[in-house]
Amino acid sequence: MEMIRVEDVRPNDLTPNVVGFWGLVSQSLAGMAPTCDVVAFMTAGAAFALVALPLSYLWAFGLMFIEVNTLYHLSKNRAGAGGYYSYVSSGLGPGAALVTGFMVSFYQVFSMAGIPVYVGGVFLPGLAHHVGLTLPSWFWIVAVLFFIGVPWMLGIMGIGPSIRVLATTSLTEIIFLIAASLIIITRAHSGHPFKPFHVGKVGYKGVARGMIFAITSFIGIGSHASLGEET
Repeated sequence: MEMIRVEDVRPNDLTPNVVGFWGLVSQSLAGMAPTCDVVAFMTAGAAFALVALPLSYLWAFGLMFIEVNTLYHLSKNRAGAGGYYSYVSSGLGPGAALVTGFMVSFYQVFSMAGIPVYVGGVFLPGLAHHVGLTLPSWFWIVAVLFFIGVPWMLGIMGIGPSIRVLATTSLTEIIFLIAASLIIITRAHSGHPFKPFHVGKVGYKGVARGMIFAITSFIGIGSHASLGEET
């Protein structure tokens, strides 16, 4: 494979070899937002699947593996900044790709609008109230501006600094989730560790409903697709 030198890149081109393997992993983790999934989607899915929620996630993982495997094979031949647009365009044509591009754009816009509002206006004030703290009424405005402003500034700085920050924050997030999970597991003292992997009284209908939220937890796993030219 011919190596492309940075000095050979034209001014309007993306610089290759900027993002490595762990950078792509960090981007996917950040796109999925696992801590947000625990707070929002796992709690919602548990309302339907109850104790069988791990089974819902196991089924969702199997389904989402098909998507990830598809992205893997497509990226071997269609690596570009177009991401999903490039993939769909090569298979179904520009019309379908245009619709896909708008769908991805709408998803990103609504995510950027909804997640900061939820975290800054609902989750953090609720957490503060739980530990006995009272936040000022304007706190959510500052929080929303922070959660929108920092990613915007990183985007202006370029892909390199963005990926480095994502790698650090994603690693911190995963360490926190693993540690919290181990603490919960050790304190639960469950006498039936495999019970969550049985359908139980909720039936397949309850597990399937929980699976809807489990699938939502995996959304964003393909957010690295548009980094093909910079990998």
